[in-house]
Amino acid sequence: MSRLLGYMCSDDSLTPYAMEEVRQQAWLDEANQPASLGFGWVQESRTLLRKHPSQSSEPVDVLGLLADIPARAIVGHMRENLDGAVDSLDLQPFRFRKWVYSQSGQVPRMEEFRDELVARTPDHIRRNIAGKTGAEVVFHRFYHWLKKTGALTPSRAQGRRAAQALAATVDELEEQAHSAGFEGPLSLDIVAATERLVVAARLGDPIHYRVFDGMEQPGEEPLFAGHRPKQIKHPHFKGVFLGSKLRPEADGWRELSERSVMWVDGSWEAKTATLEELLER
Repeated sequence: MSRLLGYMCSDDSLTPYAMEEVRQQAWLDEANQPASLGFGWVQESRTLLRKHPSQSSEPVDVLGLLADIPARAIVGHMRENLDGAVDSLDLQPFRFRKWVYSQSGQVPRMEEFRDELVARTPDHIRRNIAGKTGAEVVFHRFYHWLKKTGALTPSRAQGRRAAQALAATVDELEEQAHSAGFEGPLSLDIVAATERLVVAARLGDPIHYRVFDGMEQPGEEPLFAGHRPKQIKHPHFKGVFLGSKLRPEADGWRELSERSVMWVDGSWEAKTATLEELLER
């Protein structure tokens, strides 16, 4: 089992204050004890990864680690248990060119059609597959669909095209799993990001998200108990945070519907559509 998170903002210097709001409104303490942890982010047109293959039994400040990353588009993956040693190549997130990707849940019977998915992936994309996990193959199939839908080219339609690529990826996985004899629906969550765009799909655990419109930060440290420092306002700040297995306890949070995709682009408006709508069925 694992947890996912995604974050995008207009000013990463204010990320610590956004994460403090997430911590107070929706974060669960149990999420701070992952068996492994990884972040992927986009910085100056480059994708970077930071992976922690194993964590001690001591809690780790996941949101604090995210807040220290100087980037405006980030995905995270927290694995809740490890069965034996895991190669760092197989730990999430994954990256390719200007995209980073995380997934929770497994595709049933994928070992029966993994090789076929790899074979149908164009060679220049396939060469980037370095590990042995199905999730990495799914990411590269998603990248293939990004190219087919035109979502690799920045445009006003890029967000919806990326959502269509994610829907096409899921549709392909379901078709293959059903052909291999699996009869149920997939239980899978996905989050991916590039510059000025984050996209997520929910077929498994609940995903909640919040869009930030403006931010406030304390003008100084509290001088004594009960002291409330004057707030500095940043009305132009924009951002979005999403995650699986959150527990929102404040207004402003929304739950992504089952079998739906959400995306946020440079308009900073959260948009959603069902898989069927994106596949135009």
